[in-house]
Amino acid sequence: MNDQAACVVVTKARVKKGQLECVVELFEKTNPPLVKDEPDWLEAVFTVDAESNAVTVLAYWRCAESYAAFSQSAEFQKAMGQFMPHLREPPAVSVNAIEVGMTKDRIWRGKP
Repeated sequence: MNDQAACVVVTKARVKKGQLECVVELFEKTNPPLVKDEPDWLEAVFTVDAESNAVTVLAYWRCAESYAAFSQSAEFQKAMGQFMPHLREPPAVSVNAIEVGMTKDRIWRGKP
């Protein structure tokens, strides 16, 4: 977790059977160019639950307002549209404030 992050955007999606690898590859292809010029985007983690055919993405941002603006962009909408044929339903997205952060070396409340 990046200690500059004030929020984490949690995106959960249920993937159609046999489509997990396609979704992973699509994320690898679309995400880097999408966020490379976003100054408040810090990092993301893409997780797979193969047992339930689901993915969860945790994206760390310096502020929720930057994500809100980014998520309305045409580029973002186009990229997200590429995922839809592989998903069982639209993804669930929540923007969560980070209240407590922790690394091996320290723990902090809110944005450090």
